Amino acid sequence: SARYTFLELTPAVDPGPVESGLHYDYFEGRWARTADMASLEPVARGTTDAFTDRPRKRENQFGFRFSGYIQVPRDGLYTFTTRTDDGSTLFIGDRLVVDNDGPHGTREAAGSVALKAGYHPITLWYFEAGGDKDLSVWYEGPNIARREVPAAVLFHAAAP
Repeated sequence: SARYTFLELTPAVDPGPVESGLHYDYFEGRWARTADMASLEPVARGTTDAFTDRPRKRENQFGFRFSGYIQVPRDGLYTFTTRTDDGSTLFIGDRLVVDNDGPHGTREAAGSVALKAGYHPITLWYFEAGGDKDLSVWYEGPNIARREVPAAVLFHAAAP
């Protein structure tokens, strides 16, 4: 006997004209969960080619919201992994895919989502409370071995 799970593929979106990279909002403060940043005004905004804390302005007590689109090449099940110190949450559209939230040392958390080929909204919330810093985002899917999400598949809406 065998057990099968059928997944409904999340449809791709038409983002209109796009440019390479992600938007980011940068925050400063102290939080226990990524959602604590959602109502705050960012200290800075910009674009970056990847999920990175390089635009930070200090060593501790900062956070980011990265947003844009990820382009996946084919229909299938994609697994996303965040490796962070401290908290992170990763969304595809409005769906929470990876919950690695809260203050903690470096740890990985993963989640999977079935996606149609094309563009999908992606948002990563991340905060650093104190001590060591770590931020990386990995993915794998049909014919894609586990690797850090490359800049070549990350986009944001082009300025009008």
